[in-house]
Amino acid sequence: MPFHKFIAHAWGKVPSSLRNRYYSLSRYIPAYKLLPDRMESVEIQGGIGKGMKMMLHLRNERHYYFGLHELDVQSALSNLARSGMVVYNIGANLGFFTLLSIKLVKPGGKVIAFEPNPLVRERLHKNLSLNVAGYCIRVEEWALNDFDGEADFSLIGDTQSRFLELPGAQPDHVIRVGCKRLDTYVDEMGEAPDLIMMDVEHAEGQVFRGMEGLLRKHKPPIIVEMHGPDSISDAWNELNKVDYSLTSLSNFKRINSLEEISYGHYLAAPTYFSRSY
Repeated sequence: MPFHKFIAHAWGKVPSSLRNRYYSLSRYIPAYKLLPDRMESVEIQGGIGKGMKMMLHLRNERHYYFGLHELDVQSALSNLARSGMVVYNIGANLGFFTLLSIKLVKPGGKVIAFEPNPLVRERLHKNLSLNVAGYCIRVEEWALNDFDGEADFSLIGDTQSRFLELPGAQPDHVIRVGCKRLDTYVDEMGEAPDLIMMDVEHAEGQVFRGMEGLLRKHKPPIIVEMHGPDSISDAWNELNKVDYSLTSLSNFKRINSLEEISYGHYLAAPTYFSRSY
C-alpha cells in the first residue's frame, strides 16, 4: 500500500473531533507534508463522499481528500437532499458538493452545477467524469446575478473567482462572463430546484435578488455561505422580502437580526421550514 494511502486509512480511524482539531491547526503542523505535492486521482476517504473520486492536489486540497471539507454543510446536505430531487449547486467550484449531491439524489434526481470560472470548470468536468458517466448532471457556465447580460469576472489563484466589483477581486486577471437571473434560467429550462446550495463569494444578495420569483413560488431551502458585511446586509434584505429566515449551521441558532450574522454557513428557508430543521 502506498504510504499516503496508509496514512489516509489510519487517519480515517481517528475520531472526527480530533481530525477537525488537526485541520484547524494544520498550518502550524508539518505532518500534512507527508501527502504528495502533486495532482492525482484519488478516492475521498471519509464523509458522505467516501469512495467517490476527485482529481486533487493532495497537499493543498487535503480537506477534500479526507472528506472533512465544510462538515456543517455536509451534515445539512445529508439531512435535506433526497432521492428524486433536483439540486442546484451555484458556485460549484471543483465539484465536491456536486458529487455529494449526486450521490444523495439517486435514483431519479438531477444536479445542475453553475461554475463560470473556465479553469475551475475544466477540473469540475474531470471530477464528474471520474464518477458519474451517463448520470443526470448538467454543468452551466452562467454566473448567476440579478440581471441577464455580461459582467467582468476576476480569477484569483487556482480555484477562486468573483465579480470584479466585489471585495477581494483582483484586476490583473479578468474575463468577461455571461450572467443570468435564476428566475430567467428556470423560466427557460422549466425545471425548478427542490434544494439550492450556494457559495458565490460576496454576491449573495445579487443572486437572491435574481431568484425572487422562484423563492416566492417554489420556496426551496438554500444552503448558503455568507461572506462580508455588505453582502450579508444585502442578502438579509432580499431574504426578508420573500419571508425567508436564516438558521446557522454551526449551532442551529435561528437568526433574528442582521447583527447576529457573520461569515459562515446558513440555511435560508421559509420560516416554517427553518423551525423544522
